[in-house]
Amino acid sequence: MSFYLEESYPLELIYPYLSPHGLIFQLNHAPLTALPVKDIEADHAFWTKECGTLLGGWLKPDTSVSNVCAFAEAVYGRKDRSQFSGDKEYVTNDFAPPAFSKLRVSIAGMYQWRLMNIRGGGEGAAGGRSGLMRSGRRSHCAPPAGKRCIAR
Repeated sequence: MSFYLEESYPLELIYPYLSPHGLIFQLNHAPLTALPVKDIEADHAFWTKECGTLLGGWLKPDTSVSNVCAFAEAVYGRKDRSQFSGDKEYVTNDFAPPAFSKLRVSIAGMYQWRLMNIRGGGEGAAGGRSGLMRSGRRSHCAPPAGKRCIAR
């Protein structure tokens, strides 16, 4: 039997048991000493596809913060969607972007926890801690809070 969890509030005690599963987590029966590479790759593929569909495919791991801010200012700040090639219903919905963003940040929180707490080389063949960092910093579809754009 499999169990799945949508994180409403971060519970660090269960992070060792979680693996990414689309928008939510799979709750595993035993703690995972490492995330399987196939899970990390599937997670990256999922978020790349979802963000591409919703935002138009321009957001990549190497997209600069200034370009993300310019997008946010144009699409959310000035409501100029003339160059926007993503899902217009998504960006005009008052509930979908914050909900999607919250789910994405929950997954990133699990990667961050693993990065900070897993000792001895990290997560398998995905490149150890640097592989986790890359996976945890993948496409973030978070709309800005007001007109702020926060760099990390």
